[in-house]
Amino acid sequence: TWLFNHKKVNNKKVNEGNLLLSQERVDDVLNLYRRALNRNKLYRSEKMHVRHLEENNNWNSGSRFLLELSIKLQGKEEEIHTSEYTYLPKGSEQLCHTSNFQWNPDNDKVDVYLVVSLKNLGSWVRHLIYNVEDIYNATGDENFELVIVDYGSEDLSVEKELYDSSLKRWKVITKTGGFSRSGGLQAGINYVTNPNSIVMTIDMHLTMPVGFVEYIRRHVIKGKMGYAPMFFRLRPGFTQIHYNGFWETLTYGIFGLYKSDWTTMKGFNLKKYTTKWGGEDWDILDKALAAGFEMFRLRHVGLVHYHHTKAGMWGNKRRR
Repeated sequence: TWLFNHKKVNNKKVNEGNLLLSQERVDDVLNLYRRALNRNKLYRSEKMHVRHLEENNNWNSGSRFLLELSIKLQGKEEEIHTSEYTYLPKGSEQLCHTSNFQWNPDNDKVDVYLVVSLKNLGSWVRHLIYNVEDIYNATGDENFELVIVDYGSEDLSVEKELYDSSLKRWKVITKTGGFSRSGGLQAGINYVTNPNSIVMTIDMHLTMPVGFVEYIRRHVIKGKMGYAPMFFRLRPGFTQIHYNGFWETLTYGIFGLYKSDWTTMKGFNLKKYTTKWGGEDWDILDKALAAGFEMFRLRHVGLVHYHHTKAGMWGNKRRR
């Protein structure tokens, strides 16, 4: 369970996580929800338990909450579970249902595509596949797919590694010419045809927690909001078990939107970012904001980036 205030994140304090909400604040929100629910005589609550609560505060207008509860209703034997966005206008004591800003917790069949662009670095390719296998084996989620755009890797067969894995849904797109992170990611985005699917760009030097895909579904709202989590960057020689590092607050390389919203903002700038990388993440952020999308941002617990040498990356031996 994460209970935190999204806006109160000091980007200068890169070793600190998300700030926890006070118990008083949690109780206040719970009481407001209970009061709103009990106004409907058919749904009077007997007991409530907070499973997850996030607050996104706008000092000028109020607070938006992602509120997930277990509720025991009067006269009912089984608890019901809710997961919804609610809004508390500034100065108000009435919690509002945000009908135009919701994800559907009953719709766990929204396809999520994890897209990565790469060349060579076979050990990291295996690491990525093992990580995605862990997510699949732990959740049994049949509605996400790993999309690898490969610029002619010579140190292993990406397709063979995927055939030998437990993953049921994957795609390899082969590209020629010089490596382009932007070009590869755009090719992966173009591969997705359903506008009601979510496309998330990722990095192969990450470890993603097992709940990552479901968390993406909660925080990508069609036509409204995308998700660009911060990850914990490990210093050289450290791992998730023996860790030392900091929260990376200045990159937007992990970036998710609905396919229809990627289409609206016309994707990556392939003229500016051809065979170079660095800066394309800020460019895509600018395009998303200019198109009117909010980008949800937090320090995603369990999302870890490993230190790695840049020697030989993407076939460029001069890069260090």
